Amino acid sequence: MPQPAPSPPRPRCEITPPKGTPIFEARYAAGTQGRGVVTRLYATGTYTRTVTQPKRKPDQQLACIEKNRLENVMVAIKSAAWKTTQSAATCAAVSNEATDIIVFGKKRFTAKVCSSLALDDKSSAALDQVATAVGPFGIDLVEDLLAD
Repeated sequence: MPQPAPSPPRPRCEITPPKGTPIFEARYAAGTQGRGVVTRLYATGTYTRTVTQPKRKPDQQLACIEKNRLENVMVAIKSAAWKTTQSAATCAAVSNEATDIIVFGKKRFTAKVCSSLALDDKSSAALDQVATAVGPFGIDLVEDLLAD
């Protein structure tokens, strides 16, 4: 007699309805074309990713991260200075794409191609910590999600 299939592993996190101010938010916008990706991480560990494109209904994905990862992200973003410095590097490229980084409801940084502003190392590390937890966001994610 065949054995029943084993139960799928129990998730190590629980998706809950998003509510309140996200602890982290990345808003990517591709200029005035109406294309964008918004990633929001909530204090429960639930995160959303909403993709908007012209003439299409927004597509929202819902997922979660484990408690220990969430704790690491919280420590990283709370301890980040969110300071920018003027970079000596020059760049001639012009782009209307940008990713706004919002932490606990406050805009902290805008990432742009060829921006003359550089984010401090601790804050950059905090963004890396978020990306490790929820996956790429903003400009890093666009080519995959907004491909026509």
